[in-house]
Amino acid sequence: MRITRNGTVCLFEDVLPPGIIAGFTLPQIAGNKPPADEIRPVLSPRVPQALSVSWCTQPHEEKISVVEKTGVFPTDGLLTSLEREMLVVRTADCMPLYICSPKNGSIGVLHLGWKSIDRGILKTLADLFRDKKPDTLTCITGPGLRKCCYEVKEDFLSTTLAPFVQKRGRQYFFDPLACIEAQCAQLNLSSVVYDSGLCTLCGKEKFHSYRRDKTNKRILSFIYRAEI
Repeated sequence: MRITRNGTVCLFEDVLPPGIIAGFTLPQIAGNKPPADEIRPVLSPRVPQALSVSWCTQPHEEKISVVEKTGVFPTDGLLTSLEREMLVVRTADCMPLYICSPKNGSIGVLHLGWKSIDRGILKTLADLFRDKKPDTLTCITGPGLRKCCYEVKEDFLSTTLAPFVQKRGRQYFFDPLACIEAQCAQLNLSSVVYDSGLCTLCGKEKFHSYRRDKTNKRILSFIYRAEI
């Protein structure tokens, strides 16, 4: 997988089928307005003018919305089979997970905070695909906290995510990538996970990070199908 820079966005290359575009905005974009206000100008003129934008309010729960009509959804993930429908999540340390099923045409993006993972958002994803009989899903992790910087408190050990916590001295660190891969395997969700390796706290690019700056700015992570 390659990540290419195109102005104020980065795009994932070489892993998605033709016509599927996925990426994220760089720190020059504040991302603190509704995504439709900022994402269209960022990608224009490359993006078709007819492109619609759907996003979600991200209450840190396990629910995923299936988008059949453009809107704002009270969930932490979006899936669609629509053409020219951009799906967006906003993050500033939580990890975005991009999803593509080449066989049935579904694409999606999830907001993976630790609470949504703990509450079973990946099980929700597996249940949604249970009857769709997809081939192997292509998944990509975007910029977010990684095991190098994802420090948690000791009470985190009482969650379902405890097996993915490492103790270093007196500190505890969560490994979200290992957790995602393990949960997908446990749920029989056939997938290949490509990791961007981008940490929002210690990465070379100064991504928006709530832990570092207590900022209201956000990375906009997006995916859409330009054509079928």
